[in-house]
Amino acid sequence: HDLDVIKGVKGVYKATGATIEIGEVKFDNTIEYFSVFGVPTDSESLSLIKTIDFFLIEDGREFGNGETGKVIVGYKVALEGFDKEIRKGHRLKVKGDDFKVIALQKKTGSPIHDNMVRIPIDEARALFDRANDEFTTIFIKVGASEDPAVVAEDIKKAMRRDHGVKE
Repeated sequence: HDLDVIKGVKGVYKATGATIEIGEVKFDNTIEYFSVFGVPTDSESLSLIKTIDFFLIEDGREFGNGETGKVIVGYKVALEGFDKEIRKGHRLKVKGDDFKVIALQKKTGSPIHDNMVRIPIDEARALFDRANDEFTTIFIKVGASEDPAVVAEDIKKAMRRDHGVKE
């Protein structure tokens, strides 16, 4: 519901939600724990995700519309997360489910984003027992002619109003 409230705020050009959990990732018989980002794979959400710096692809491709069973691996996970380097086409398990690596992300310099794996949100929700309308984070793109600070304040006001919270 929060996502719909945010999308209705003047100045919000695009918005989409994601889930972030810490999860078990197994590759080459080794288990490690990384941030698992569940991201939508519908075309509208993907058009926003493709513009977010810490989701940029270095090798491979972004998820396709409605795609499942695929994973995009963060820079450090691919190069340093396991004894063996992860490459496009390899298979790994996230919480026991099998995924094929379709891309490696560009280095961001951010420990959180370089140490993540990204899977389709429906699969993340199933693996981590999340409700279908639940997000842990929301990404927003403000219209080109809008002041981000003003839009941020308007979002805060809309959320407070919707949740019955006084300023």
